Amino acid sequence: MDDYNEIFWDNVIRWQKYRGYTNKEMSEKLGITLPSYNNVRVTRPGVSIKKLNRYTYALNCEPADLFDEWTDEEWEKFVKRGKEAE
Repeated sequence: MDDYNEIFWDNVIRWQKYRGYTNKEMSEKLGITLPSYNNVRVTRPGVSIKKLNRYTYALNCEPADLFDEWTDEEWEKFVKRGKEAE
């Protein structure tokens, strides 16, 4: 996968699930309406620096985390390590 926009949005969804946030909670953290958030999840618009900053703040992660190319296996290992550390 080499489309960074797709990588970004795939990782937003992964991190949202990892943090246990609903779409409503994400929209509130981003300061947008739920319909607007649902729309961006479907349309996957381009990523600006401003948008990147908002998402990393909302998801409590680093900007690079949203551009890592995780395989499903790698992500599951990451999640398992995170849960073990809690």
